[in-house]
Amino acid sequence: MVMTISQAAASKKIRSWMLENGKSIKWFADQIGVSKSSFGHLLTGTRNWQPKQLKAVAEVMGIPFEQLIDTSDEPAIQQPAYTISLRGTADSRTAKRHLDQLVFAVEDCERIEWMLNRNTETSRA
Repeated sequence: MVMTISQAAASKKIRSWMLENGKSIKWFADQIGVSKSSFGHLLTGTRNWQPKQLKAVAEVMGIPFEQLIDTSDEPAIQQPAYTISLRGTADSRTAKRHLDQLVFAVEDCERIEWMLNRNTETSRA
């Protein structure tokens, strides 16, 4: 399953909002009426967002739906900050899921680093 650009942008904004506001996946899933597992699949792209789910997410975040799916603030080409070299093939569903989880974990690390750097710069000012 492939995420559209606007869905990927929405997932990224949701994860950032959750990190900034100290909200868990379970909390957010409860707010929009889906299971924790389903919400995790939506965030990682193994399931596609439904418009009604994105509208509920925008309400929880307190932003307009259009702002949630807006990609104008996304860079045109994103260069990964990390390079991961793997051997072999990911030809099973489980291997692909594990790779998705790895990418998700790396992205979370990048966001946490960014938040820590931003907080350090703010406290120095």
